[in-house]
Amino acid sequence: LNLITLYTESDEAELSEVISMEYDYVIVDYGCDFVKNKKSFLMCPHKIVIGSLAWWKLQNYVAFVANNSAEKSLKHWLFMATSPVKEGIRYLNREFKIEVEEIPYELLHKITDRITHEVEGINRVLYDLTPKPIGTIEWE
Repeated sequence: LNLITLYTESDEAELSEVISMEYDYVIVDYGCDFVKNKKSFLMCPHKIVIGSLAWWKLQNYVAFVANNSAEKSLKHWLFMATSPVKEGIRYLNREFKIEVEEIPYELLHKITDRITHEVEGINRVLYDLTPKPIGTIEWE
């Protein structure tokens, strides 16, 4: 297994350097700062967009795709959903001609194994599948 290196609060210069390194994978969480970091995101050789399609977050996913629909490479991006709501998947497919996949269970197992074996002090990884509003209360 390869080791995981975590870079937090990286600026554009550091992200550019990390992206050019020979990592197997580089995962960059742009969150709400995507517009500011779009140039760095577009430099990544593999673009994976992960978000929730739950009804209260679907508008954010749709806005992201709409804001990037002119990108020529968009058809090669991988779109995944943490909450794969069928209506949201159909809408994105119909409006933007993109396929949204659920995060594969095998990938979740691999991520869990790597985190618990390679990140010091972590002995458990949880993925909460509880839909809201029933799972509205966050737990720690």
